[in-house]
Amino acid sequence: MAVAHRCGLGGLLVVLSTAPLLAAEETDEAPASQWGGAAELGFIMNRGNTDSDSLNAQLRVENSRDKWRHRAEAKVLRITEEDTTTAESYEVSGRSDYLLDDNDYLFGSLRYESDEFAGYDRRTTEVVGYGHQFLKREDMHLKGEFGAGGRQTKFVDGSDDDESIVRIGLDYKWQISKTSSFSEVVYVEHGSNNTYTESVTALTAKINNSLAMKVSYTIKDNSDPQPGFENTDTRTAITLVYDF
Repeated sequence: MAVAHRCGLGGLLVVLSTAPLLAAEETDEAPASQWGGAAELGFIMNRGNTDSDSLNAQLRVENSRDKWRHRAEAKVLRITEEDTTTAESYEVSGRSDYLLDDNDYLFGSLRYESDEFAGYDRRTTEVVGYGHQFLKREDMHLKGEFGAGGRQTKFVDGSDDDESIVRIGLDYKWQISKTSSFSEVVYVEHGSNNTYTESVTALTAKINNSLAMKVSYTIKDNSDPQPGFENTDTRTAITLVYDF
C-alpha cells in the first residue's frame, strides 16, 4: 500500500564567527578554523521482471576551532517496488562539542526525523550531556556519552507524545590498516513511554585519498511502537563515500 509522505525540512545552518588575533612579534596566532566532511550515495535500480529503486544518501559537514567541534548531517532513504513506496525516511541533525581537556567534553545535539513506515510523521530530539574518551590510540578510539533532554513525536494517526529522556552512547573506531577501518556507533534514548535504540556497524575500504566504499548495517528499535508497526527496522547498505 503506498503511503503519501509530506515532510517539510528546514535547512540546518551552522555559522561560526572567527576573530583572528593581530599579534606582535613572538605572539602565537589563533588556530585556524578547519572544515571537512563526507558525502555518501547508494543507488540501485532494477528493471525487467522486477521494477524497484533504492536511494540511500548522506551528507556530513564538520568544523573545528580551538575547543569547539561542530557537525551537521542530513540523511535520506527511499525504496520503491512496482511504483509502491516501501520505505522512506528523512533525518537532519546537528551537534556541538566543547572540549574540557584531552579526554572530556560537553555536547549539545538536536535531531529531526520523519519516518511514516516506523509509525511517526515527525520526531524532534534535544540532548545535552557529557562525553569521555576512554581509549585514544593511533589506530583505535572509544568514546562514551551520557546526557538528558526531551523528545517530541507526532504519530501518523494524529496523536503526539512529549517526554523527557536520558541518553547513553558509545562510539568506537578501529583503523585496521592504511586503507580500511571499522566503526560501531550505538546509543540508547530512554523515555517514560518509549526507549529508542540505534546501532550502526560499518566497514570502510579506501579506493584513493578521497573515495571509499562502505558496507554498513543499521538497527533501529522502538520499545513501544504504534499498533500495526514492528519494533525493529534493519538495513544493510553499500555506499560510495567522498571525503572533502
